[in-house]
Amino acid sequence: MDRVLSVVVITRKETEKETEKETEENSINKVWVIACLLLCSYAILMLFFLMTDEVVANALPDHQFAPTLLKLASYEKNIRQEGEVAIHLLGNDRSLYNRLKKWVGLDVNGVTLLTVTMGEALPKTPPHIMVIKRRYASDEVSEYTQMHGVMSVAEHHSVAAEKVALIIFEDEGVPGVLLNVTASRLERLEWYPDVLDIADPVK
Repeated sequence: MDRVLSVVVITRKETEKETEKETEENSINKVWVIACLLLCSYAILMLFFLMTDEVVANALPDHQFAPTLLKLASYEKNIRQEGEVAIHLLGNDRSLYNRLKKWVGLDVNGVTLLTVTMGEALPKTPPHIMVIKRRYASDEVSEYTQMHGVMSVAEHHSVAAEKVALIIFEDEGVPGVLLNVTASRLERLEWYPDVLDIADPVK
């Protein structure tokens, strides 16, 4: 009887040990699963920030974008000689549109803003400058600006923005400007050398 009792006790202890071992292994597995999920979430989050960084981090406030654009326009030979500039905002950005409208009739460095229009379609009458919102950048738009000699401008970094003449963005609280030499040539833009005082050239 004592022997049977001892066997039962030993078996119970072994069962408890196995249960504890299984519980510990399950806990470790859960930790690994949680760690993997956290790492995957972090990787996805970082990828999201890398893809949208140009929109979130580099967006220049409208009150800075408008005068910066007009000043840059005055460094283009054809616009400076004409003395007037018409701007079309390709997209739907009422805030930027209203800000640009406030500059109509004002002279900036020898160039007066004549008109500002906005729409989601390419205008029938080519403007001097086209500000292209991110989702509207396309090969069709590039063909239009190159065919009509329209200065293309974007306010973000992206693959599509590589085809525009100017990228205006925020650079540590101040306006930053990239001047695309290749796109400028295709759009038949002639820049005065002084533009390099405020813009960094890229090919």
